[in-house]
Amino acid sequence: MKTNVRRQLLITVAALFLIQGLCVNSAAPDDELPADNSNVGGGEEVVVEEANIQEPEVIGEDTQPSNGNEESYLIGDFVWEDLNENGVQDEGEPGLANVQVVLLSTSGEVLADTLTDEDGAFSFSVSGEDVQYQIRVVSPEGYSVTSLEQGGDETKDNNANADELTELFSAASLSDLGSVDIGFVPAQVAAELCPLTGEVVAEGELGLAPLAISLSHFPPLATRPPTGLTWAPWVFELYTGEGQTRLLSLFYCGFGEMEEAIETQQVDTGLTVNDVRIEGVRSGRVIYGNIAKYFAAAIIQGGSDQTNVAPAIQELVCANAYGSDPDDIGSGGMSIERLLRLAEECRDLIGERNLASYLFDASPPSGGQEASELLMFYNIGNQTQWVYDADLGGYVRYQNGANSQAEFETFTVSTDRLTDDAIVRENVIVMGVEHIALNGDETIFDLVNFDFSIGPAKLFRNGIVYDICWNTLNTEPNQKELQPVRFTDCNGNSIALAPGSTWVNVVNLGDQFLQEVSPGVWKARFSAPSFQAN
Repeated sequence: MKTNVRRQLLITVAALFLIQGLCVNSAAPDDELPADNSNVGGGEEVVVEEANIQEPEVIGEDTQPSNGNEESYLIGDFVWEDLNENGVQDEGEPGLANVQVVLLSTSGEVLADTLTDEDGAFSFSVSGEDVQYQIRVVSPEGYSVTSLEQGGDETKDNNANADELTELFSAASLSDLGSVDIGFVPAQVAAELCPLTGEVVAEGELGLAPLAISLSHFPPLATRPPTGLTWAPWVFELYTGEGQTRLLSLFYCGFGEMEEAIETQQVDTGLTVNDVRIEGVRSGRVIYGNIAKYFAAAIIQGGSDQTNVAPAIQELVCANAYGSDPDDIGSGGMSIERLLRLAEECRDLIGERNLASYLFDASPPSGGQEASELLMFYNIGNQTQWVYDADLGGYVRYQNGANSQAEFETFTVSTDRLTDDAIVRENVIVMGVEHIALNGDETIFDLVNFDFSIGPAKLFRNGIVYDICWNTLNTEPNQKELQPVRFTDCNGNSIALAPGSTWVNVVNLGDQFLQEVSPGVWKARFSAPSFQAN
């Protein structure tokens, strides 16, 4: 219920006495008083003194003393619960009783305070049409102020900001003296944001370990579509020789969402997180350690070369994944249920790491060039296209085939086998780092001059490409703890990523690191390094 408060002229005590025919401190005509002036009616003695009237405390209304005979006004009106959280008093939304409301001067001095009545109504009597005031409301426990000035109707909107204060106002500035209203919504616990996406994450997720899973998409028939990439906020595509790449996928911030999605999608089959598997997990690579250590990520692999690879990454390995079918090279993996357990069990493997190294902003930075499409070329049988889709707000990944000339020229949308969803990334980065081949077969690679360094990169977001730098320098002097690989301008200032997930193509530095082949269409090419024997 909304109370109606109208402008009122206060009647002074002296005026009240005049209406009743009595005037304080004035003489009555002699013929109307007894000669001794001691008895008035009924023989009772009455002593008329200066009036000293104190008003009792009134819930829902308070007054600010007027200045002399200055006209006074009642302002106020209503404190309510905004049930649908739209910032507008809608039909049926209840008032909130016993909410403290305070009248302030322009200097912040408390002039009066009151409590709302059982219907949520309150009012103050203020002096002077042009005198400015401000109202502060004390949020009830469990509530916070709703959105400010929504809906365009000042008699039904909320006038208090998040700091529980209205703007300064005067009686003259209010088109309706009963239009000062304050709405409340249930207070929300501050949401935790995933430091790798800038998006809200479920409670408890940030206490789990990031898992760096070695996923392959070769051979195509055994490993495509890949599984689980929907829930990997960062993927590093890394060269592993013979024109092939593997996807070092960082699983973090999405474990609970993954579990819920699997349970929902498999409701008809009866499968659980103990049955559904992440598959296509292949052997570890030296190059994985360069990435995983910066994220304090525990590596999950399908074993590794004990001579050339294991010594370089063994301190980061959390678990090995095994195949469910000895005749299927793509069957290596583990159940979602085991993955969730490993996220808990492996969190102490490397120790805690502050992953909050990224700046996220939905609005793209200024500058840049049009970039509707990126072609990533590793070899003729391993090419991907990233095509910007404004409706999706990200780049959709397409992959070509690997077995014939016709397949080389045919690109199809990459999907996640577990969800059938297209693989979409809000950010795509091409990161140029010098590579070195460690064996004569040119199947084991490492990154050169990567630690505590800086190098060139390109950021694709919102249909725009930006010149940026990858950065592994510490941000504080004498800092010993590694930070996640950062992306900055080349002066070291953070550059904003789009909120969401990121795909990083790590390429060898070369003449064709990135070129614009036609307006808005870009091509990056991996130039494979040759083995140099000592």
